[in-house]
Amino acid sequence: MADVGAYYYLWYDEDQWKVYRYVHKPVLDLYSSSDPEAMSRHIEWSKQYGINFFVVSWAGKEGLDGKPEKSDQNLRKQLLPSVLSHDFKFAILYESATRLPPDPSDAIDLDKPGYASRLVADLRDAAEYFDHPSYLKIHVNGEFKPLLILYRARNFTGQIADTIGRVRSTLSDVYLVGDEVYWGGIIRSRLKIGPPKLKDPERMKLYDGVTAYNMHTRDLEILGSFEKKLESEYGDWLTALSSVGVDFIPSAIPGYDDSKVPNRKNPPLLRGPERFSSQLEIAMKHLSKRNIVLITSFNEWHEDTQIEPAKDYKPPAESFSYLKALERSRTLR
Repeated sequence: MADVGAYYYLWYDEDQWKVYRYVHKPVLDLYSSSDPEAMSRHIEWSKQYGINFFVVSWAGKEGLDGKPEKSDQNLRKQLLPSVLSHDFKFAILYESATRLPPDPSDAIDLDKPGYASRLVADLRDAAEYFDHPSYLKIHVNGEFKPLLILYRARNFTGQIADTIGRVRSTLSDVYLVGDEVYWGGIIRSRLKIGPPKLKDPERMKLYDGVTAYNMHTRDLEILGSFEKKLESEYGDWLTALSSVGVDFIPSAIPGYDDSKVPNRKNPPLLRGPERFSSQLEIAMKHLSKRNIVLITSFNEWHEDTQIEPAKDYKPPAESFSYLKALERSRTLR
């Protein structure tokens, strides 16, 4: 049976809810991530319905303004005691786009002064969590390696190989996953002769595994038949990655809608329990040897990718529809 992880966010407080808004409203109301009761409920629901671990959004110990980062504070003070008391696992998603702001084209240029050094230093800080008894370790060739995911790695430009090499030198035992999987990363023969190939295999080989945080796109043709195209895309990525010895870690989303986020204009991917079930089925079909599936997300309310119970999901969904869909998918495996 697959190990299921869900991306988890610790940034919620009154200001966060007010500025970034939300499409639906949590059953727990507009909770604070510093509330241990809310976190305890999240973990209890996750365990009940089939989530094995959280991948926690982390943007360093301090913000770029030098002030303590609230997500890190909530991780230290609230999440660590909660996961330990509930016998639940967690890993870290490094928020590259927050720590290394992209340029107008969305590129995260590691040649920009200070960027490569900041990334390496941040991951050294993140490694302080690896020794926590609840930190998730991946079994690889007789060793257990802490899982660490780099968000939006596909946007990295510049000295990528050198920077990841520095990370490897600093964190020699890490199981490093790049958020690299997206539309356009595969080369296919027009005559359908031979297997699909990676557009940049050497880049993929910098990582132990690669994943897609979110396959949402502005391409309306893809959105119009999303699951059909997703299944084909995942199949090609799995085949191509297997040929170079890199693990593929598929993901599933219930939908996407960032219309409440300031300055966003992306077309939505309408949510629904059936869509989520279909995406889970596709993900489960494309497991690599690590047997991991990721869900985007448990509680990213601003982009409406959450499966956390809400008061106002539209019929035929009800509050626990998405968690129940996950539970069914695990029962059928």
